[in-house]
Amino acid sequence: SMCILTVGKRGRIEIETSGVYPTRITARSGQPQILPDKDISLEIISSIKDGARNTYNHHLHVLASNAGSISLHVLAIDGNNIETTKTLICQAREPPMITVIDESPIVVTVGFKRSIKYIVSGLLPLQIHIASRVANVLNPKNLVYDGNVIDVESEQTLQILPPTKKQVGTTSFNMSIVDVNGARTDSLDVVCQVVNRPTILLKQKNIKTTKNHPYVVPLIINGYNVQTLQVTSSNVHVLPDSNVVLQQNDDKSYEIHVTGQVKGTTNVEFVVIDGNGASSSKAELQVM
Repeated sequence: SMCILTVGKRGRIEIETSGVYPTRITARSGQPQILPDKDISLEIISSIKDGARNTYNHHLHVLASNAGSISLHVLAIDGNNIETTKTLICQAREPPMITVIDESPIVVTVGFKRSIKYIVSGLLPLQIHIASRVANVLNPKNLVYDGNVIDVESEQTLQILPPTKKQVGTTSFNMSIVDVNGARTDSLDVVCQVVNRPTILLKQKNIKTTKNHPYVVPLIINGYNVQTLQVTSSNVHVLPDSNVVLQQNDDKSYEIHVTGQVKGTTNVEFVVIDGNGASSSKAELQVM
């Protein structure tokens, strides 16, 4: 027969012996480097004597210290010193683990959902529980995931449903995983931040520039991982949308480079988009 153990988790195996009274039973490990004999113990849970014959039920408690294959040799000796040996083959597996693929901190924008990828390992089936440590930032209704894992070959997904403005703040996830043997691993190292939609503030509203020469307009952008600028020019002949370029400087400040194509006037509207796809309110710039 076969048994599956988890390293560091005491396993229990039921054994029944029957023989001429008194019957004695012992157990030893075939791989002491994985399962030392000192971590094997026997507990009698019931005994029935019928004439010269008796039957015992034992609990064999074992605690593997390393992963690998183990042969457990169980020896029974009856009252006439007749010996019987049975070998039980066990596999000791590593404790369950859960690893978040996305980098911490996880940033979620108000009004937008976010998917977090993670992978798990361990003896199937696995049970997962994920909770936010600060309920005012994220509560159980915001977290959607499959608590029962039956496949460790594919990525798992935690869906964070769109938070509201009242939930702006920082929390962390308590992520626990339990394998089929009851071995449990907890992870508390994933930080999550809920942020407002990005904002954009122009330091100038009107500019005069020379055609084919870039004009630099400083601006202030607040938001998560803003790298995209959407531009709408009212006169693309004077200033094409593609001639308004967003640049982030080494000091994390922002500016836009505006290059007019021909003489004239145009109004430019633009928004910035954060890393979660949330867009800011429109900003306007008049270019002559």
